[in-house]
Amino acid sequence: MEKHSCSLHHERKCKGTLATLLCSPAKRSPTHLHGLQRPVPTMAYSLGIDVGTSTVKVALIDVAGEEVCGEFYHPIGGNHADVDIPAARERNVADILLSLEDCMKDLESNEQLQQVRTVGVSGQMHGCVLWNDDFKLNFSSSMEADCNLSPSCSHLITWQDGRCDHSFLTSLPKGLAPVSTGYGCATLFWLQRHRAEMLKNFTRAGTIMDLVVWGLCKMTKKNGIFKEGCGDNTVVMSSQNATSWGYYGNGQWQKDL
Repeated sequence: MEKHSCSLHHERKCKGTLATLLCSPAKRSPTHLHGLQRPVPTMAYSLGIDVGTSTVKVALIDVAGEEVCGEFYHPIGGNHADVDIPAARERNVADILLSLEDCMKDLESNEQLQQVRTVGVSGQMHGCVLWNDDFKLNFSSSMEADCNLSPSCSHLITWQDGRCDHSFLTSLPKGLAPVSTGYGCATLFWLQRHRAEMLKNFTRAGTIMDLVVWGLCKMTKKNGIFKEGCGDNTVVMSSQNATSWGYYGNGQWQKDL
């Protein structure tokens, strides 16, 4: 069974094909009222993105009418990444992002997409992906060819990962609640002990949802041009996802470990 949670809603700030689709000016038809020409109020739509374990789904929703205007899904291509770690379950993030791109292309002909005002992201919980500030949501042909985002982004270590055996888990600091293999914090402890050099390549960590939201928020449209660094690239993990990682409770992380 897939494990899902919802990330925070964010105002539309994005780049690449997603940015082109979401951030184009909404088309407004003029109407006459008492001899004056005024724009018809633009309807508000919300885009839902679900990054699952095996598929990516998107849905366009009329907020006022609570009506689904379009929905598509694409399976995540490729196989689990081949890593030399017993019981490991990792996914190449490029495969996931390409499935997201395919979903957005399916929605491209929907005129309401230009009127999206909010984006909600949900997806698989517990899993852990690491990245640095060089990471971009860039769906280029070169990425599709080699399906590799290294060194700006690690594989997604999924909630199905089994590298943290019982002996390792019992060696971890005591948390507010027990942690299991596949939980983000347990994975980070494992990497700290067994792949410390790898951690030096990255400055951020989160669920796959956090990575997608961070990528969308990293770029924003300013004066009609997408510029790097002018968007809010500080993404806060939701409390549900933080709890699924372990070592989180009462609205804060356990920092004294």
